[in-house]
Order: sequence, then structure tokens, then C-alpha cells
Amino acid sequence: MTPGTTRRLDRMFPLLLAASVLLTYAHTLHVGFYFDDSYTILSNPAVHSLKNVFRYFYDPYAVSPVRSNFDVRPLFLLSCALNWAVSGPAPWSYHVVNIALHLLNAWLVFVIARDHLWKADSNAVPAAASASLFFALAPLNTQAVNYMHARSGLLATTFYLIAFLEALRGRGIRSAAWLACALLSKAIAVTFPASLFAYAWIYRATDRRFGDWKRAAVWLAPSVVLTLLYVVYRWAVLPAAVSQPQDPSLTPWIWLMTQSRAHLHYVRQFVWPDRLSLSHDAPYVLYRFFADGAWLYFSLIGGWVLTALLVSRRQPQAAFGTAWFFITLSPESTLIPGTEVINDHRPYIATSLGLAVLLAWGLRRLSGPSRRAFLASAALLAAAGAGSSGYRNWQWRDSLVLWVDAARKEPKSLRANMNAGVALMARGRLAEARPYLERARENAPRWAYTHANLAVLSLAEGRLSEALEAAESAVRTGPDLALSYFHRGQVLQRMGRGGEAAGDFAAAQVVEPGHPASLESLKRLGLERDPEPPMRAGLRFYYEMRRSDLAERAFRTVLEKRRDHYGAHYQLASVLDSLGRHAEARSYWEKVLPLARRYGDSVSERTARERLRRTP
Repeated sequence: MTPGTTRRLDRMFPLLLAASVLLTYAHTLHVGFYFDDSYTILSNPAVHSLKNVFRYFYDPYAVSPVRSNFDVRPLFLLSCALNWAVSGPAPWSYHVVNIALHLLNAWLVFVIARDHLWKADSNAVPAAASASLFFALAPLNTQAVNYMHARSGLLATTFYLIAFLEALRGRGIRSAAWLACALLSKAIAVTFPASLFAYAWIYRATDRRFGDWKRAAVWLAPSVVLTLLYVVYRWAVLPAAVSQPQDPSLTPWIWLMTQSRAHLHYVRQFVWPDRLSLSHDAPYVLYRFFADGAWLYFSLIGGWVLTALLVSRRQPQAAFGTAWFFITLSPESTLIPGTEVINDHRPYIATSLGLAVLLAWGLRRLSGPSRRAFLASAALLAAAGAGSSGYRNWQWRDSLVLWVDAARKEPKSLRANMNAGVALMARGRLAEARPYLERARENAPRWAYTHANLAVLSLAEGRLSEALEAAESAVRTGPDLALSYFHRGQVLQRMGRGGEAAGDFAAAQVVEPGHPASLESLKRLGLERDPEPPMRAGLRFYYEMRRSDLAERAFRTVLEKRRDHYGAHYQLASVLDSLGRHAEARSYWEKVLPLARRYGDSVSERTARERLRRTP
């Protein structure tokens, strides 16, 4: 390649990159909302008004109305709020932003690789262009671009790369400002000082700034201080529950062994994307270091890292790509246990200056002295990536196609089977839905959602006894889930047992006040203000389910609807006594006494007198 050709490639590459990305992702503007999108965006009132912007910075529950999901990602929420202001629940504006961010990230990969990783090398432009295209068109990255909730990682990567570029250009204040934006998008940006240190160490022989470690320390200091301040801010804002593991048996050592396999999975999927899935069913490596093959994964990774260290002087791109891959993945894939072993959008930032650079470097080495061979092979790989990404994007456009594909690739995945069944039910393909839902129940017999969806399916098929059995199982396995009671209420209503159905709809309101579907059902029955449905629910909570906490809430709901309800006073007093809250119970027994006299209930009158006598 002549210098003139290199210059033309440098000038034309932005157009080539933009055309490649837009052609690959142009048909994704109508991809719907999946997974956490429904909580983060569709049903999250915090992002439905720009008046909540300041709340994003101090309220960890603004990220989702589900109380078990909390985090501080203010700039991510701000971007969602702006999208909501533009298009509401229509997905097109969200995808426009995601595609633009992805295109910008690919351009930043090109600039950083050209100007700083290959530097004055005559191969800088073609190598950087190849790395940029490999990153932009990688099928592994389609989930990060199409999945709206993954915007936090997409946005953090943008700010991270800009901050990195500004730091390499010696613009410390600008770099710190962009780093702050990255940190306020997602916590994965805490690795920024380590990435800078890796660059300084690997390129110390060719960059005079890093020959003197005092100067290098001054160069690194702003990012270290800013990251520490962010950690303090995060500690102050997040609730104490964030430090408590979701599963106490899932230790950091188990997670580290498990993630050694996940790292290699991401590498394979970047090069050969045959197992991309919306839901993976990768198991944990439980203590068995040798039996589960963890030793092999550790050996492969250890050999890879050692080789990169040994060639770092002669092949800095290989060493830096390796360091970037492992450093940027470390917050989610080393010692801090998460909920999913493998997640296709997790390695997005790690592929940018990590796997994409490594692939470009390796291809250049394999091509030998022939630049034409390198360009031809790079173009072939990029075209293959674009074709595979285009197919994956086509799958993303249809939730049914996406979930059936996930269930086919991961037949033991609870989430994949359940969502495939739900998608088929939504299309009216009930017979096809049943095998998926039954497989989900087999994989997770204690998960209420599987039973609830089988209740819905059986009800739609007119199999009422099976529907009731599944709904009862949903309530038994998910007593704190409003959906369980709602679906049982639907079945009971179809069976003509309206009073019991109303009790279940009221129970759903007790578990989740304002639950829209159950409230609408009570309104259709004309019972939304009637105290008897919640009274029925309270009795069932207390005497059948032994759930005094839910029973208390139900009886208080009754008294809100009717202050002089005799049974609710009596039952609430009994519940409070059973909870050991005798002082509170006394006030209700005092109200029971005159009511018992009014109704001539001598047994309850004696009970009230006895309880009042025992409680001072």
C-alpha cells in the first residue's frame, strides 16, 4: 500500500465506517423492549418526565420501580428520559441514539488505534481501520446496540474512550470531565486508571512521558482521585443491601472460576458467533477446580497473559489489547458475583480496544509482508461480520424468533423457554407454547412465573381444572407476587366462583397496591370499594397461608374502606397479638368489645375481655 493509498483510506474511512454500521443496523429501529427494558423504561415513571433529572443523582431506586433493582446511573437515565420526551414508548428514537453511540465508539477505536497503539507504524491506518470495523460489525456486539437497557454500557464506553483519548493527548482536565461522565453512566468505568496504567507501562519505551515514573504518576493521579471520589459517592448513595450477596453460597472464588470460562466464551463468540443468545444457561463452577475443568481455563488465560507480557516490548498492540480485555471486564467478571454467568452485552467495552485490536494485530502478523493479503482478509472478515450481524439484527426484530432461537440454543434455560412460550401464546399458538412452558416448569419448579403462565395457557385452552392447579402452585411458590393471585382470580372467575375471585383480586392489591390488572378486575365486578374482598383475602392469608404480615395489610385495607368493620377489628387484633405487638393489639380489642356487645357475640366479647385483662 503506497503512502497515497494510505492517506486516501484515512480520509475515506469515516464514510466507509458510517455506511457499514448504518447498513447493518438500519432495519433495527423497530426492535422492541426486552428484559429490564420494561422496568427501566416502559413502566418507570422516573424517566417519563425530565422534572426528575436531579433525582437520578441521589435516588438509587430511580433506575427501576422494582425495589430489588437499584443503582446510580444518572446519565443513562437522563438519556432514556430524553428519548421518552421525543418518542415516548415508540422504540425508534432509542435505537437512533444507540446506533449513533456505537458508530462514535467505532470511530474512537480507529483514532486511538491509529494515533496511539500503532503510532508511526506504516501499518497504522489499515490496522486501525480493521480494528474499528471488527468492533463495529461484530455480531457479539449486536445485543449491546439493540437492547435498550444495555445503553448504560454503551454510553459508559463512549465517555470512557473519549476520556482515554484525551488523556493520551495530554488533556488532563478534559479527560477527567469525560471520565466523570463515564462513571455516572455505569460503574464499569472504575477500571479507567488501570487501563491508563497498562498503556503507560506497555508504551513506556516509545512515549517519553512514561519513562519518568514521577511524571507518569502525575499523569495518572487525576483519574485515580476522581475514581476514588466516585466510589465514596456510590457508597453514600446506594443502600446497604448492595454489599450483601444475592446468593451467599456464590463466593468470589466460585465466580472467578466460572468467569474464567466466560472470558474464553466471549473470545470465541467474537471470532465465531455461533452461540449468541438472549439467555445463557451456563452453570457455576462449584469448588471443583480440577473436576469442572477450571484448571484448563485458568491455564489458557494464564498462558495468554504471560505470552502478552513477554512480547510487550516488541508487540505492544498484542499486550495492550490483552490488558484492555481483562481490565475492562474485571468489574463484572472477576470477584464480584452477578446474576448471570454469561451475558452477550457484557464484553462490549472489552471488545473495543481489546479483542478488535488483537484480531487486527493477529491478522496482520499472519498476513506476513503482504499488505494486500492483510487488507483482503480484513475486508473478508468484516463482510462476514456484517452479514452475521445483519442476520442477528433480523432476529432481534421479532421477539418470538429471538426467544425460540434462545430456547433452541439453551434448552435448559428457564428464561428462554418461558419467554418463548409466552411469545407463542401472544400469537395464539397455544399448542406450540405448552412444551416450552412445561420445560420451564421442569427446570424451575419453585419459580412462580412458570406456574402462572401455565395457568394462563390452560385457561385459554379451556382446561379449567389444570388452570386452577397451576394457579394454586403459583400462589404457593410466589406468595409475594401479585400476579399469582390475579391469575388464580381469573381462573376462579371463569369457574363461576366470583366471591373467591374477588378475594384473590383484592389479595393482589394487598401484595402490590395499585396492581393495575387486579384493580381493573375489581372495578368490572363493581367491588373496588367493597370491604369484603380484602376481608376474604385477609382470612386466607392468616388461616390458610400463615402469613400474618399480609393478613395485617389486608385487614387494614378493610378498615380503610369501612372503619367500623367488626370482623376486621377482631382479626387485626388477633394478628397483632400473634406478632407480639400487644400494645397495638389492645387498641383494637377495645374497639372489638362494644362491637361484640352490639352484635350479641358473647364468645368474642369474652375473648376481648380476656385479652384486655392480660395486656396492661
